Amino acid sequence: MDTTTPVQNPPWNRLHTVYERYNGDSMFRQLVDTLEAFVERGEFTPSEVRQAAILASMRVADRQIQAGPIIIERGALAHLGALESLLDKA
Repeated sequence: MDTTTPVQNPPWNRLHTVYERYNGDSMFRQLVDTLEAFVERGEFTPSEVRQAAILASMRVADRQIQAGPIIIERGALAHLGALESLLDKA
């Protein structure tokens, strides 16, 4: 292994960008400060804050339209002509 090549994004440096965002993004800073206040006041534990953030992300993802395959059953293509004529009249 080449020890002269620096490690890309070493573990001890991963939070550097988070601190940069905290200092440069006022909305992100407000979110962090709010979550921190919940923990400091004893309203939630750090684990509960993490769980809430994950749940919020999951709920948003669940509401997103998921692209998937379109399955056309045998015989359905015969009805497309009728459907197109209905749409043309609308």
